[in-house]
Amino acid sequence: MITFIFLIQPNHLHRFALKVLSASDLPEHVVFVINFSDANSENLPPAEKLKGFFGNANEIISWLDHVDIPEVTIYCCEPKDDPKSKTKRAKSALEAINEISSYFPKLINKLIDRDTRFSFFGELDFVPKKLRITLANAILKTKECKKRRINMGFMYTTSDEMDMALKTLRKGVNDGDLMLSDIDENLINRCLYTEHSKEVDLIVRVNTGDNFAGTFLWQQSNAVYTFANVVNYRITFTQFLAALFYAQFIISRSKHALTERKFETVSGEFDKTESKRRIEMFIDKKNAEYINYLNKIIM
Repeated sequence: MITFIFLIQPNHLHRFALKVLSASDLPEHVVFVINFSDANSENLPPAEKLKGFFGNANEIISWLDHVDIPEVTIYCCEPKDDPKSKTKRAKSALEAINEISSYFPKLINKLIDRDTRFSFFGELDFVPKKLRITLANAILKTKECKKRRINMGFMYTTSDEMDMALKTLRKGVNDGDLMLSDIDENLINRCLYTEHSKEVDLIVRVNTGDNFAGTFLWQQSNAVYTFANVVNYRITFTQFLAALFYAQFIISRSKHALTERKFETVSGEFDKTESKRRIEMFIDKKNAEYINYLNKIIM
């Protein structure tokens, strides 16, 4: 059974490390990518893997009471269990995901108490109905929370995310909400699952080896990478602090070399004021449609 929320009590070494970390800037968005297809887990049933994932997600959320990081994303991937396929393993994985949906109501209350917004990265249409309703409830009930953000994702790859973004832009052009000249890298960013997220600073890949798992490939351009091999998919608080130290070291050495990215439009000259107005109206319409979609799910 998974217990929400697992509370940790930092030991003396942890408290010392936290004081040292607080002396410098911490990452603003940390991503945990947990891989379920490593060789050491081949014989574990999907239910056990997912319980390990959500148990670790619990602990990671509780760590934010001690580390001032405004946004954390927790993503699980198992390429061999394509959720869109009809294989026995894929069906078993979906059943396992559905099984843990009963734990989410407790999580929602804890997130609201912590003024934490919940977001889901992935294709809700491919999530089992019971869990889809639970996730939609979590997104709607916490959408006004502002202190920090917790994102959870599974059942998608970067190619799925880019395909979704380009379809959204194509629909905007076909509906007359956008012009081709409006589309640039910045607008593509605003059509991804990470639309409302801060730029990713640190990616911790758990049990991925040298596999980049096909996720966050678009968002990783300025991110620091670290890899962790753990038992039962549970990264420890000590490993988390070590990853933060590593990120601070790399960022401090490279921050002077980084320049602000400037997005250039696809086409030549055009009325930027009018383009900005169209883009903002398009984004507002897209976000309103998503809220309506979530409301239909829970009805």
